[in-house]
Amino acid sequence: MNFPNALFEAPSLLNTDSPTIVTHEEYLKRKSYLAAFYALLEGDQVRFDYEVDGKNVLHSNKRVNGTQAALGRVTDLIADHSHWDLLGVKTVAHFTATRDGIELGRSEMFNFEILDK
Repeated sequence: MNFPNALFEAPSLLNTDSPTIVTHEEYLKRKSYLAAFYALLEGDQVRFDYEVDGKNVLHSNKRVNGTQAALGRVTDLIADHSHWDLLGVKTVAHFTATRDGIELGRSEMFNFEILDK
């Protein structure tokens, strides 16, 4: 598959009742994820970027392991202490995938919210 400068499908939420909302209860349970889907291989680097009001407020770097490669997705847990800046605000997320130091492509933007109550 030819990836350079590819535009991947937007990431999506996993383990939530809504496709665009993480409830406060889901956030506190630490079981919700933002997931990236593309033809990933073990060792790929995936950077999740989170933006609020057009400013990058958080990023998370993940290295794809064998289990994630077999599942065809890499995830970022939506619950740790670093995501508190996203509580109660509209958030835009996307990811960038890199393999062997070469950028494969970026995803479309995904809009979601983590409820603060």
